[in-house]
Amino acid sequence: MSAPYPSSGPSWVPMPPQPVLPPTRAARPAGLGITALVLVLVALAASAGTAWIGATRIVDLTYRYSASGAIPDAEASALGWLGLSQGLWALLGLAALILGIIAAATGRGRWFGVTAIVLAVLGPGITFGVFFAVANTVAEYGPVLGT
Repeated sequence: MSAPYPSSGPSWVPMPPQPVLPPTRAARPAGLGITALVLVLVALAASAGTAWIGATRIVDLTYRYSASGAIPDAEASALGWLGLSQGLWALLGLAALILGIIAAATGRGRWFGVTAIVLAVLGPGITFGVFFAVANTVAEYGPVLGT
């Protein structure tokens, strides 16, 4: 028995292998990273401002009450409120750090999140630098300036 058509090899030609491309991801909104950046900027500015006020108050109290050694309760209470506000700004900076890590890890505003992480890590050092620079300046030049 013979085949109705002559067999001359395969009737199809295999395709060359195609490159496999990774699936494309849609761009994710950057809202979380922007939120983290705004929070850390607010926390850093407010913390530095509170450190400025606290440094001037502490040096002023040191000048006024160094002879007696007793600081009135109202003055000590004001310093306590400054310390409490510093703690609240630190918590806001910590929340910004956490949001920045989440934003950077999930790609929701990655560069905003990374910037927020860097500022949140450097924030305490910047705040301490402001505090000690202002305290040193006021202690050195305060009597001359009338502070």
